[in-house]
Amino acid sequence: MVLDEVAASHRTRHALAERSLQSVCVVTHCPVVCFASAGIRTSVVVAVVTLARSMRLFLSYLTTIYICCHTALSGYHTLPLVLFPVSLARFHPLSVPVDRVCRLDMDDFTKVDRNLKNALFEGYKLSPLRDAALSRQALPCKGDDVALPGRPLVRVDDIATYNWRAVRAKAKHNFLCPESATSAVFIDGQAQVWRISLSEQDVAIKLLLAIPLPVSPSTASKAAEYPSIVISDGKIIVADGTGLLYIISSSAQTAAIDASYSLQVNDASLPFSLLGVQSQARPDGTMAYLISYLSEAAVSRGNDEESGRFTLALVTPSQIVRNGYALLDTMWTITGADLPSFVYRQDNTASWIVGASAHFTALGVPADSQVEQSKIKPTESVRYHWSQTSETITVDFKLPLAARAKDINVTFSPQFVTIAPKTDNACLPRWSHRKLWSKIKPDESTWSLEPLDDACLLSLTLEKTESSRWYSIFSPDAQGYEEIDETLDADVARDIAANLDKYTSDTHLDNVPPSTLLGDEVDADIDAPADTPGSGTMLTIISDEGRTTRVPLTRPVELLSLPVPSQPQTDKSIIIRSDVHGFLFKLETDTASWRHTSTFPALAFVLASKRDIKYAAHLDHSVSIAIEAGATLRAAAHANTSGSQIPAGGNAYLYYPPPPGSKARTARSAVAKITSPSSGACIGVARLSIDEKDVIIFLCEQELVTLRL
Repeated sequence: MVLDEVAASHRTRHALAERSLQSVCVVTHCPVVCFASAGIRTSVVVAVVTLARSMRLFLSYLTTIYICCHTALSGYHTLPLVLFPVSLARFHPLSVPVDRVCRLDMDDFTKVDRNLKNALFEGYKLSPLRDAALSRQALPCKGDDVALPGRPLVRVDDIATYNWRAVRAKAKHNFLCPESATSAVFIDGQAQVWRISLSEQDVAIKLLLAIPLPVSPSTASKAAEYPSIVISDGKIIVADGTGLLYIISSSAQTAAIDASYSLQVNDASLPFSLLGVQSQARPDGTMAYLISYLSEAAVSRGNDEESGRFTLALVTPSQIVRNGYALLDTMWTITGADLPSFVYRQDNTASWIVGASAHFTALGVPADSQVEQSKIKPTESVRYHWSQTSETITVDFKLPLAARAKDINVTFSPQFVTIAPKTDNACLPRWSHRKLWSKIKPDESTWSLEPLDDACLLSLTLEKTESSRWYSIFSPDAQGYEEIDETLDADVARDIAANLDKYTSDTHLDNVPPSTLLGDEVDADIDAPADTPGSGTMLTIISDEGRTTRVPLTRPVELLSLPVPSQPQTDKSIIIRSDVHGFLFKLETDTASWRHTSTFPALAFVLASKRDIKYAAHLDHSVSIAIEAGATLRAAAHANTSGSQIPAGGNAYLYYPPPPGSKARTARSAVAKITSPSSGACIGVARLSIDEKDVIIFLCEQELVTLRL
């Protein structure tokens, strides 16, 4: 009887094939173990019911079900018969289990616009700059080392006492601040404020005023900071690095100090850096300033997380006068294990967005406003790796060693894949009817679970219907899924690297060894851990009342580039690393969300190939600039006296990406020589414009270099 029904089922297998995908036998009283073998469809279900001796026992009789599976379309392969004694069964449509794990929405940085990706890109081609694009002129503020812009108010010997995070921040400090679209300001080592004015013909450098130096060097803390400048409402606001804040008003020809304030702790000045200013005055008419300063522990060479605490504070002027200066009142303070990489002000939400390698924690603020990163469940329960050939897609999940095939259910259809765990184990992957990039052959697609030494490997092999390249696992209209780049075969990766290397190699520029960020000032810190937190950036939102919110990220993002400083700073964006590429995300001011607006292909690769990058910046989505520090004057002088070779470097590398959405295989790049042995190291960069054309100015120790794009 069974064999007759099996034979009959072969004649109707095509009609049953579709039905078998929608119906399964579900047991009412005891669980049924289902073996879902990819590529094998259950097309025949034969039930033989053994009659009970009495109709009163009809509901309790045992049913023996013989499940005969074969390949639905080909009919060439038949699995051995498997016998399951079960209770009386009923049939109902198959429903995909709803994911019962409560998960937060994916963070903004995983929402990648796939139309902006360019998998065809091969590399950048070097092209020369215009002869008139680059110009340089000497700074008028020459003198000994103390008077140079790169040596303001801080003794070089002091730097050796800082821990590695503080040293890194000082190494990347930008001494140049844009004042308007055509001007910028900086402070030299004698506390003189200079203005750089741009015109169509030339660049003028003019002395505005001299800030009073501290009464005696002893009043300046050993933890002195480099001077920092912020422009707000036409005022030049200067933190001199010794604990004093100056409000300066200026005109085309003159400048004057309107007010000066001091930040004091225990009657001693506390040096700080100025990070930002609230653009709107407080109810009492005063402004509020966001500052940062180092704790005493940060001026040590320990690497313990608690030994290098950094403080952010919001301060406002007070009416109390001490030692000839009005004091700054501290509204609130928050602490973190690192200094910010960037700070963006959001006036519409009355908050600050701070990016750093560690979150900041508010002091004296209710804990309900803080989201613990450790409690945030990842939006992808299990991450995966994928690769492809011309015929197949392979997706691999690394699972715990205790994972079992019976706990996982995988189903395939021509353009969808579902992975539905039968338990609530968060270590198992969950894909709920996900639409694939292109169509597959479900009958030939398979999955397997293989034990490894310390884990299990879940592998999905998807057979392509067409021999075309997939740019992603999921379809472009499958929104909300994390974008994971393809894991390239080693041979393919070597070929791509070779193609990129011929466009990015800079061995022809200088045949000399690389230099460090600050020459002889800052060598590699042997106390710094090998895997520093600087490789990842986390975001903290700070309200004007000091409440902090940790932005829930699936994982810390790797920051590649920030906008070139400009005035006004309308470009609030960052470029983050994704595989070898750079994705530009712009901050949407109305929603406080980040949106992927452009892609710099292979940017992470070319930046990693450079020797001594001090600043990595970009101009909207038009160009990315990687700027080397170059050799300091002290390093050049030492090389001359010792007869050794002067350290090389001091180039600016420009990368022009293809237009957004373009699938061009190559793009333009250029190199500009910024520093020389006589100019000293590059210590500042800013973006100006003239006649709607961008101009980048580079401040060196003794020269100003102008690059007209």
